[in-house]
Amino acid sequence: MTQEADRLAKRIPSGAHRIVLDERGDALGSDPFAARLAALRDWSLRDLVFVIGRPDGRTANFRKDAVE
Repeated sequence: MTQEADRLAKRIPSGAHRIVLDERGDALGSDPFAARLAALRDWSLRDLVFVIGRPDGRTANFRKDAVE
């Protein structure tokens, strides 16, 4: 899992904001998710990356840099 996280991290553009979708995250409905995306848009983000979790999740180090 750590090796895969390292490979993924290398493919993510420098400075990109990361949203990790796995079983450890918050379950958001459509409206709260849209509001969160709107807030990120308002920050004028250049790159936003969605990372879909593995069946056993992503490593803590990989998730720590994800957008809350």
